[in-house]
Amino acid sequence: MRNLIMPTKDYQTDLLKRLANPAYVAQYLKAALNETLADGNKTAFLLALKNVVDATIEVRSSI
Repeated sequence: MRNLIMPTKDYQTDLLKRLANPAYVAQYLKAALNETLADGNKTAFLLALKNVVDATIEVRSSI
């Protein structure tokens, strides 16, 4: 039997690419805020904000 190796994406790299889209950013932050409001844990929202900042820096450094 042959071993099949599935190609994988680097999640963070893929996320940063998706976060270049302002509409995606809005939905991403909304989902993180809703999660925070539901469970009171601010970690998800703060991580989402960090990811948006990182994506913004990535985009600006590439122009």
